[in-house]
Amino acid sequence: MIGYDGSARELLSELAASGGATLFVDGLDYFGDRERAVVCDLVDEASKVAGFDLIGTARRDFGKDEANWLPPEALVSLGRVQTVVIDELSNEEVQEIEAAELAWLRC
Repeated sequence: MIGYDGSARELLSELAASGGATLFVDGLDYFGDRERAVVCDLVDEASKVAGFDLIGTARRDFGKDEANWLPPEALVSLGRVQTVVIDELSNEEVQEIEAAELAWLRC
């Protein structure tokens, strides 16, 4: 879709060539099997590229009702960190985000 003829690893290496890159995956708990396969491939390849980080978002119960489907070896390679929990935003916090032109974070 983006017109890149190389492999996923080549693309991610190009993106990280300037010293690092971050793969953002939003809504991990909403993906179906097809999307999960794509995300797993990207996470796996990102874990093999120096300087790549991963940030994923999900609801609090992600990984509780069904197993976390992200590739465990890739997560270990990327370096697991503590989960950051963000409670529901107050109206004032939403207004601050909107004022900072970061409204895309609300979704």
